[in-house]
Order: sequence, then C-alpha cells, then structure tokens
Amino acid sequence: MKKRILCYLLLVVALLFSACNQEESLQNPAKIVIKVVDEAGEEVANADVSLEGIATAKTGDQGLVVFDGIRQSKLKAIISKAGYDSEKEKLKLTDLSTKLTVKLTRTELDKDEMVIVDAKYYIDIDDNVLKLLFKTNPANRVNLYLGESSDSLVKVKSNINYDNQGLKLEGLTPNQTYYYKIEAINGENTISTEVSSFKKMSATNNWSPAKWPRESIFYEVFVRSFYDGNGDQIGDFVGLKEKLPYLKELGVDALWLMPINDSPSYHGYDVVDYYDTNPDYGTLEEFQEFLQTAHENGIKVIMDLVVNHTSSRNPWFESSAYEDGSQYRDYYVWQDEFDDVNERGPWGQRVWYQSSTKKAYYADFWDQMPDLNFSNPEVRAEMKQIARFWLDPNNDGDFSDGVDGFRLDAAKHIDDKDSDVTHNWWQEFNTAVKEVNPNAFLVGENWAETDKMARFFEDLDASFNFSLADRMIEVANGENVDIIKELKEIHAKYSSYSDRFIDATFLRNHDQNRVAAELSASEDKMKLAASLLLTLPGTPFIYYGEEIGQIGAKPDDNIREPFDWYSDAKGKGMTTMDKGGFYHPMAYTKANDGISLEEQEGVAGSLFEHYKRLIRVRKANPAFFSSANYTKLDISGPNYIYKVESPQNDYDFFVLHNLSNSLQKIEINAAAYELLTATTYNASDILEVPAYGTVILKSKATGSELFNVKKVVFSYQAESNVDKVLLLGDIASWKIKDGIEMENKDNDGSYEVELNLIPGNYKYQFVTETETVEPNIPLSSDGQKNQIQINKSDGKETIDHTFSFDLPEDVDEDARVSLAGEFNGWNPHATEMTDRDGDGICEVTIKLSPGEYQYKFVINGGERWISDPKANKYSNDGNRNSIVTIGGHTFSYNPDQAIDGVMLIGDMNDWRFYETILREDANTGRYEASLWLEPGQYQYQLIELKTELDPNAEQVDGTNIITVE
Repeated sequence: MKKRILCYLLLVVALLFSACNQEESLQNPAKIVIKVVDEAGEEVANADVSLEGIATAKTGDQGLVVFDGIRQSKLKAIISKAGYDSEKEKLKLTDLSTKLTVKLTRTELDKDEMVIVDAKYYIDIDDNVLKLLFKTNPANRVNLYLGESSDSLVKVKSNINYDNQGLKLEGLTPNQTYYYKIEAINGENTISTEVSSFKKMSATNNWSPAKWPRESIFYEVFVRSFYDGNGDQIGDFVGLKEKLPYLKELGVDALWLMPINDSPSYHGYDVVDYYDTNPDYGTLEEFQEFLQTAHENGIKVIMDLVVNHTSSRNPWFESSAYEDGSQYRDYYVWQDEFDDVNERGPWGQRVWYQSSTKKAYYADFWDQMPDLNFSNPEVRAEMKQIARFWLDPNNDGDFSDGVDGFRLDAAKHIDDKDSDVTHNWWQEFNTAVKEVNPNAFLVGENWAETDKMARFFEDLDASFNFSLADRMIEVANGENVDIIKELKEIHAKYSSYSDRFIDATFLRNHDQNRVAAELSASEDKMKLAASLLLTLPGTPFIYYGEEIGQIGAKPDDNIREPFDWYSDAKGKGMTTMDKGGFYHPMAYTKANDGISLEEQEGVAGSLFEHYKRLIRVRKANPAFFSSANYTKLDISGPNYIYKVESPQNDYDFFVLHNLSNSLQKIEINAAAYELLTATTYNASDILEVPAYGTVILKSKATGSELFNVKKVVFSYQAESNVDKVLLLGDIASWKIKDGIEMENKDNDGSYEVELNLIPGNYKYQFVTETETVEPNIPLSSDGQKNQIQINKSDGKETIDHTFSFDLPEDVDEDARVSLAGEFNGWNPHATEMTDRDGDGICEVTIKLSPGEYQYKFVINGGERWISDPKANKYSNDGNRNSIVTIGGHTFSYNPDQAIDGVMLIGDMNDWRFYETILREDANTGRYEASLWLEPGQYQYQLIELKTELDPNAEQVDGTNIITVE
C-alpha cells in the first residue's frame, strides 16, 4: 500500500513538473512589441530594452522595439536610458503577439548637478540649416533662444526632449550673424549659457568635381622609399624630381604623395607642422622646385592631407594638454561629463587615453595620434587655411608652385558619433578648396562598405573603391566574379548621391599586403590584375613598385620597402630601411630576383612593359574611363569578355580576360585589331590567349558578329528531396559558391540551364543542395529550421589551440612557415611553425581567449600568404583570411548517406550561402563547425552538398566533358 501511495505521489509530482515546464515554454514562438514613453507620453528613442538572458535592443525613433521568436512564457524586461530611472517589467506571455507600453521617469537633479557643455560648437548643414552640438544632462529638457542681436532673443525651441544628438535650426539666412542662448530644465531647476553667436555660412556645398582626374592615371609614392637625391639613403624631393622622366615614361599623369609634412614617424601620418615639410625629404623650396618641374612635364601632384588627427608632439596638442587657458584646448576631443572612457571605437579598439595632466583625450588610431575636434569652428577654419597654403603658397593665383589637390586620410572618421559633422565638414572644406583653385581634386579614404561610403560623393570629388579592389584581386586569384555587374551596382549607389562621381580605382595601397603577396607572386596573375585595373572604368591609382611586381606583406613598413631600381638591389638613389625610423628590417627587396626595374625595363613580356603598354592603350582610348560605355557579353566559360563602346568612333573595344590556367584558342568571325600586341586579325583567324592573359580587340563588328557563340543546354534529373542544383566546371568555376544555379521549371526534378559558349572542350559536373536540420535540436515554428538560444558568452579564460598546415607540393620542404593573424598583429615573423613529426605538417600551439580570429599561413616571412584549406569559415573582404573560432557554439551533423560537404546558413551569417562550411572529422564522419555567437536566438538550416555526374555525357578523370563545335 505504501509503495502504491509513493508511486502515486511521484506521478503527481512528475505531472506537475511537466505542466510547469509546458507553462514556461510556448509551443509556438511569440512576438513582443514594447513601446517606451516618458512621463509626458512622448516616445523615448535609444532606450535600452533587455529581455533577461535572451536578447537586448534599442528603441527606434517611435520608441518601439520588437522581439521575435520568443519561446519562454515568463520573462523579465529591463528598460533603461541615461537620464531616466530604470524600469523592470515581468511578462507572462499567453498570446503569440504581446504589446506593452513602459513609462520612464526622468531622473531629478539638483541644480549644481546640471551642466551644459560645448555650447559654442556647431556645424552648417546647408545654406539655411545649422546644427548646434552642445551637450547637457540626458534628464534635462531644453529651451533655445535665438535672435539677430544679443538683446532680441526669442524662444524658438521649447521644452524639447534633447538626446545630445545636436539641435538643428532651420530657416536661417546665409551670411547673417545670429545670437543664441541655451536653457536646460530639470523639474523646478533651470540653468542657461551665456549668449553666443555664429555667422550662418553661405554656399556650404558649392563645388564641382575637377575635370582633369576623370581621364588621368595616378601613381602613389612613398617619398622616403622612392629615390634618394642627396646621398643619405632616404628618399627625398630632389630624388623625386630626378625620377620624373621615369614616371613620364611609365605614362602616369598624376602623383599622390604620401604625407610630406613634418612628423616624428617614418610614415608621416602624425603631423607636427602642417605648414612645413619633413626635413628628411627636403625643404619647402625643394618641394616647390619639384612641383614646378612636375607641372612643366604635364604631371599633376596631390598630397596626403591628414586632418583627422595630429601627432601628440604637435605644438597644438602639447599646448592643449599642458597649458592652462590654451587657445588650442578645444582643438582636440577632451573627455567631458558625458563621455564614457571605456567605450570602444569603430573596430572595437580603445579610443580614450589619459593625459598626464588633464582629462582623457580621444584618439581613433592610437594614443600618439589624438583626434582633432571638428565640432569646433576654429579647427575647421585652421584646416581650410592649411589647404589654401598648399594650393597657392604665395596667394598669387599661380598654382604652379602648389599642389593640385589632396588625398584625405581617414576621411570617414572625422566624427564617428555624428555623421553630420563628418559629411558637412567635407562639403565645407571642398567648397573652400574650390574657391582657391576650382581644378583642385579631392579624393577620400573611406574604407567602408559601398552603402556607407557612397554618401561621400555628396562631399568629395572621389573616393577609393575598396570593394572593387577586392573583387579584382579575387578574379585574378581564380574567383568567379561578374565584375561588370558588381561595378554597375556600385556605380548605381554612387549615382544615388551624385551623378558627377569620380571612381578612384586601385588594386592595393600602402595599408594592405601588396598585390604580389595576394597573388602568390605569380607574374601571370599580377598581369591579369593590372589588365583588370587598366581596362575597367574609373580613375586608376598604381602603388609604387606594383608595376615591377614588388612583394610586400604586413607589418606595414614591409609593404613600404625601397623601390627596387637595380638587379643587385643597390646603387645610385636606392633607399634603405636602416634609416628613417622604420620599425622592421627590409624583408623583400632582394638582389637578382627578377623584381627590379633594371631586370624588366625593355624586356618583352615583363610585368613593367605590360603596365606601360596598358597605360598607353588606356590613355589613347578615353572610352575606358567611363562606366557608361561598358557591357558584359553573355558568354560563359573561362573567358570573361566585356564590350567598351567608343561613342565618338565607328568601332568598339572588346576586352577578353582568360581566367583559367591554360591557353585558350578562340576563332573570331570578323576583322579586329589587338591593341596590346599590335596584331591584326581577320575572320576565321585563331586568337590565342595565354593563361591569365588579356586581349583588347578593336573592331567594327558587334559582339555576336565577332565571336562564334553556340547555345548549349545542360540538364540533370535530381532526386525529389533535392532543393537546388549547381553546374560547376570550366564553364563557370569549380568552386561551389561560384556555381551556376540551374532551373527546375516544371518542379519535376528536371534541372536545366542554357549557356552561350565559344567552341571548345569543357569539363563539368553537378552539385546538389539538400536542405536539412540537426536532429535533436528545437525547430522553428515553420518546422523548416533549427532554433537555438545562446544565453551568455563563454568565459574569457585562454584556451590552447593548435594550428596545423600541410605543406603544398609547390612549397619547398625547407621553407620557413609561420602563422600571422589578428592575435599577433599580422606579423609574419612572430609565430613560427615547425614540422614536429617530420610528416610535412607544420604546427604551432598558442593560447587564445574565446572569440573569432582571422589568420593565414606565411611562407618565408611573406613570400606567400596562404589560406587554411581546412578552415570552416573565411573572411568575405577579398582577402579570404581563414577564420578560427575559439570556444563558442559547435554545430554538428551526422549524415545518413555519403556526401561531399555541409553548409550552414542562418541568422549568425545573415543567411549568406557558402560562407560557413562544416568540415568532416575523418575519425567520426561527423561534420562540425564552431562559431562565436553573442547572446540571443538564432534560426538556421544545414544544407547537404553532393557532387554528381551527368550519366548521359562522356566522363574523363571523374568529370564530364562536352565538346562544343
């Protein structure tokens, strides 16, 4: 009897426990909408809303925040914002959609706690709008008084909710002086500023882009490493002047000089005197002599102007930091009552640094480069004066002794918190520059995604196209990229801001591994990269040494090594890294390696002569500068072909790049003239294009008339569970992510695709994609996806991780192998790897904190940089850096049939295909990948990848082959 009672009690407890669990967990995911208002019922934007242990978010402009996919029925929400008392709400969800309004009450302050700072800061938005940039306690409301005299102030803004995001004044009259006073209110307490004034600027964005750069080719020069003219082994203006004939022979029209101002660093990006030159480079008079000679030779010169920050040794900063009442105090961003010195910068870096005598100061890049304060009108005026000095030193309207424009370093970082300050400053600056010299050219370094950098075309003549640079390197490395399509998409975004944009194109610059390092020092691939740069539209920039294939890889000074003039790497004018403050010794400039001007000049087929010929072809045919002239031909295969219309002529150009590693023979159907080799072709002639080679045909024929193109249909009958079929091979690419998606028109499993192909032999195969899920993992409401909850990040203790690298066959077994990545500053010399077991596998074990890290393997200190073929994930920035996850969440899948791979798509990678590939464990057969995830809910799918052959086609060496006649 006792046993029965005990069993009954246990059953009741179990049922109660089960009921509780069911009550805690919803059967279907729910949505929660939370609206945050203040005590007056006004929406509160930027409030932090946290669902404890699940997710956090900020309210939008309407005070709203939405959480989707919630499965817990009982929750606690915490709502907070600076200046308000925090609120906690317990939620019990019974419906699939729950709406909640939470009221925040402003924090009451004593009068002596209330402050208003930066009352004299402002930025002109346009000719009639100005934005005040003051800050006050977030709990305060604000009144603003404005008038045309100090004794006629009228309240124009009353009792406003102010978030320290700036206050715009509209309807102002250009060139009118206004007076204003700010009043802050908290409960019964009120404080106000003294009366300040501003003169409303006119013509705030009144400029037109310079015309000459549209059909120019630029050459970026690091003066210190280029040519020594006075015998001290440091590059200088005298040497630069002496080598103008070389630059003219190469064919460039303009030079971009990296910083030439006085600076304590070898690179010059921390300026101590904006009105003088670096003593290592020479005097101001020598610089002007160089400028005049360059101009006499038809070469224009723009200089790097570094205005985002100065050197910490700049007299302005020293006065600001150490002198009480300094006139330069507000030239820099000093911590005020509302700054968080623990905040992180745009790429997660430390940005606040403590001064020895005063509060902390802001520095985006490092503590020796304090940021200037462009909210301060005095800083803006100073920088415009500096520009005037370099454009027209004598202020006589004769620009022969002045520069022709500026490359603007770190242009997007002027104010990382207020984009209005950044963009409207550059509009103000460009207008001031064009008032001095309407033909001056401004090009900005705005290293960001296209969507973000495109807005700078409202402000500047040009911006560097980092996205296109990465795509060109990818193409040269064998990636299948429709570069004309991507370029047109990029230009469409540019045009949405300005149809007068100048696209500054380039392959690599002084902040990136050199082209040779990115392309494994392959001369053929470097030629292909050059051919892309100089046959695509835009204003191309060539980094010094690129034209001879100089190698260079991080750290930074090793991508800025001496230009190699001679075969033995020494001689008249050669510079050295033993002088001038370089941080590392020379690593890549070597004797008799084929990488010098002396070894390539006049040598048929050399990289240098290839550059020269491309430049001459481009300059002789201005159609190559305009994107409106470009159309990709609809021809698949290893050749990427585009047409460049020449509107003023009765012929057009056809550019053909062979993206394969084998010779391509193409029969042409009409007369054409090949520009690079100066060869005439007639109908039925065979055009031979070497591996990674380029031909530029001039012809009166259309694309369909010039090339013999056949339509070919590829088909595959798939199993019923297959969701997608891709076509891989010589036709497009052998990489899954670049495969051609086939169409299942009738939903009967018969997949087809029709392609235009030039006659020849093509190898191909199919890859099927089948959607699946991880068993034993909760599903989303539609039952099609897995859903996981990450409640908290793993601990921050370090973990031993072993990197292993199986030496490729084309790497000498005695080669030095090292590991470079985010964990060691990308230093190729810092972490050596060793072959512990003599099996050709190099290894190294290092301690890492949980997180994600990018890395690559490095051969012989930087001769080659190689991605890890065993990595689960790669960066999508064009560098294809390997990514390793330390700690984090492990996704695991055990297939019930033989497959060739598993792909993960989901919230954690924005549902991007082919970004996260699970790797097979040879011992268990399981496929796994670890990812570092922030707390929150994630939905995802797994996709099985399986290689298939066409049973109805000829097979050779495990692939299909088709002959197109």
